[in-house]
Amino acid sequence: FDDNNVTREGEINPKSDLETIKTELCLADLQTLEKQKEPNPNRITLEDKKRSLVFQKAKEILSAGKEIREIKWTDEDREYLSPLFLLTAKPVLFILNIAEKEVSLSINELAEKYKLKEIGNIIPICAKVEMELIDLNPEERKEFLKELGLKQSGLEKMIQACYQLLGLQTYLTAGEKEVRAWTINYGDKAPQAAGVIHTDFEKGFIKAKIVSYQDFVSFKGWKEAAEAGKVRIEGKDYVMQEGDVVEFMVNS
Repeated sequence: FDDNNVTREGEINPKSDLETIKTELCLADLQTLEKQKEPNPNRITLEDKKRSLVFQKAKEILSAGKEIREIKWTDEDREYLSPLFLLTAKPVLFILNIAEKEVSLSINELAEKYKLKEIGNIIPICAKVEMELIDLNPEERKEFLKELGLKQSGLEKMIQACYQLLGLQTYLTAGEKEVRAWTINYGDKAPQAAGVIHTDFEKGFIKAKIVSYQDFVSFKGWKEAAEAGKVRIEGKDYVMQEGDVVEFMVNS
């Protein structure tokens, strides 16, 4: 965006910036693949041949300016590529640094303005606004966002988008002294979620007492939520949901 206090070379062109980054990442992955040792031709195995063919295919894709994640790979192919930690194989999220006057624009409007419609997952963030939010208390922050016509800060949107992209979700444990948030994968069952707190909790899992976050807040805690019939007991096959408030029962 235009700002007299910011010095930059060339025109404001996020799409061009993105292409430059993409090229650099492709070149970095090519270097990684080039460093892989070729199998000894006198002792080559079928496994070596398969790996070599996958690496060669990856080199050709990167040389053509495409990224690894753009191609549909078999599970076997991904097993060969996974140990290389290729940059262009990773999930990607695009952060668009915008001006304060642009914060009220929708993602579609920004994508149209900067010709980014085909890019995909874009999160707009105004760094200036985010810096100002840091120094405000929760009520002031809420009022400031309201004045800007926003429900959430850009940072909150980015965190949520990252969790979604990586297949992560959060559950809560709530006691008298503290409330804590724990990160798990989508699809994790109750014993796996308990294991995030301590591995012994997963091994000794018996059942879980669960209430939704909204009900927990609305009824002001476990006691009132239970009296209203909002607390339920779940077993080992329960699939955790975003925002579950949980109390695990385990064998000591």
